[in-house]
Amino acid sequence: MLCLVFAFSAQAQFTVGANAGLMNYYGDVSDAKSFSFPFSSTGFSGGVFIEKPFGRFFIPQVQLFYGGINAQKDYLNVQAKGNVIDLSLKLQIDVMELIKKDAKLQIAPYLGGVVGFYNTEVTRTATDAVIDAGHVNNETGYNPAFGLGIGGRVGYQFNNQWLAYGSMDLRSFFSDEIDDYRGLESAKGWAGTDWTNYLSLGVGYTLSPKSKDIYEAPQPLIAAEKNPDNQVNGLFTYNSLPKAGVKMDLFNANNEKLGSTITDINGQFKFDNLSPDENYIVKLGEEDKGLFNNGRMYVINSDGKKVAAANKPGFNTYTFTQLKNEEVESMAMLVENMPTTEMKGLFVYEELPKGGVKIYLVDEAGNSLDSTITRADGSFKFSKLDPNANYLVRMDEEDASEFKGANLFFTNEKGEPVVKAATAENGAYSFKAMDEEELATLDVLTAEDGNLLYRKLTQEKPVGQLEEVADIPAKITPETSKPKPSTFNGLVDFENETIYFRHNSFWISQNQQGTKGAIIAKKLKENASMRIRIEGWSSQPGDETYNLNLSQKRAEALKQLLVSQYGIDASRIETLGKGEVEDSKLPEAEARRARIFVID
Repeated sequence: MLCLVFAFSAQAQFTVGANAGLMNYYGDVSDAKSFSFPFSSTGFSGGVFIEKPFGRFFIPQVQLFYGGINAQKDYLNVQAKGNVIDLSLKLQIDVMELIKKDAKLQIAPYLGGVVGFYNTEVTRTATDAVIDAGHVNNETGYNPAFGLGIGGRVGYQFNNQWLAYGSMDLRSFFSDEIDDYRGLESAKGWAGTDWTNYLSLGVGYTLSPKSKDIYEAPQPLIAAEKNPDNQVNGLFTYNSLPKAGVKMDLFNANNEKLGSTITDINGQFKFDNLSPDENYIVKLGEEDKGLFNNGRMYVINSDGKKVAAANKPGFNTYTFTQLKNEEVESMAMLVENMPTTEMKGLFVYEELPKGGVKIYLVDEAGNSLDSTITRADGSFKFSKLDPNANYLVRMDEEDASEFKGANLFFTNEKGEPVVKAATAENGAYSFKAMDEEELATLDVLTAEDGNLLYRKLTQEKPVGQLEEVADIPAKITPETSKPKPSTFNGLVDFENETIYFRHNSFWISQNQQGTKGAIIAKKLKENASMRIRIEGWSSQPGDETYNLNLSQKRAEALKQLLVSQYGIDASRIETLGKGEVEDSKLPEAEARRARIFVID
């Protein structure tokens, strides 16, 4: 069965669908005495519908059915064949929605009105001769009949758009094309009516057009732009860092959904058409709920500065009161004292540091916070941690099986191991984050012979136990792996302004935006005729196609920063995604980059 979808409105949310199944006819020329499905009286049917929710429980629907009539009355030796087309207007009630909001299962009985059009012919069973008598109305064409419809459907909502269901539709038409043959004989008084019964399977598809009032992909805010009173500008951070691509749903105080938006590359978003001095609720989309525990939402002014933090009264709920523009602009910049720390560590397997192992940082609630891949010397780093929180580090199932029994050590600023992570019950490694001062006070872990248990590899030959791994190459820097960028008139290059990115990210850190971004923009403004090419790169782990796409996004992110924040003409900047770095020995953190080359 095929379902054709049409867009009926630019704003309203409709569901359209189609179904197919069987139909029985219970009229004057039928031996059926109940609403069963005897094969001799069964024909094929199909239908299409369109519906739109009204409130939470009510689903009005318009449906068009087509069925084939196939019936006979043995004791009178007559039969009827033909077609019926009926158009119904139903009011369905979603019973499951009454019990549980947003239920996947749907049980929806209905009651409605029907207008049907019959095209039937009554003949003798033995001879197929048409009966021509006063009590048989063998009229040509489709003849109208009016009646009532009852029934319902049981369906399952696979996602926000697709619904599969089974349905039963029973029609009673208050008319009689054939006199004196008596109708459905199972109930007294029904002799003057015709009945049809449909059993069908179908699918529905919900149209979800974009709202004209909520921006699905908001542009970065321009500092000089003033916001109208009915607009809120905000910032979403995760682990104290702006988070791009987060879907947010906006609700009013009555929990009625008003629209949605997605944070831009700077973690910023906006909602329009809000009333000042009213309360609003923001919830993260279904796929982003895991960000809530460490996520914060802020109201920002026209300069992009945080002036207020949204409250978090319950899980996946942020609340704020919309303020007038002059109130937001007059508020002092929000100052938060949220100390964070950086945890550096060493991954050791069978007494040797091990590189190339992907590890994940997880909080106590089981939410994945970050991931990284250990370098050739076994080292790794996680940033922006709460120094008073507990964390877990785990591997994926394949690596956990291969490196069973491995140890994790956390190192001080000299790369010396000072903390050994404990092994949790689920095979993960548990630890408590500590600030740098506390780490500095800890003694270095030693072996029984008094030598360092492990140390970070340097260009000097290691001693003791590390003698076996002296062939692991020393750190390779971008200067040794790639030629320097070309210069403009022998004066300008951008070697020191290479932008580096986090794993699986094309977001440019605030620090690099304000330092390297400002320097790049200054050089471009001082040399007005200079044109540049931004080349984006990714590290090697991962799918090749994905990495090529990610490298292009990194190049475009730097271009967007220069154009939107610093006013550089976009025609002066080319972007090129280069994909994975060719040098497998280049540290991963240095491979994830965007570099600038002067082209003329």
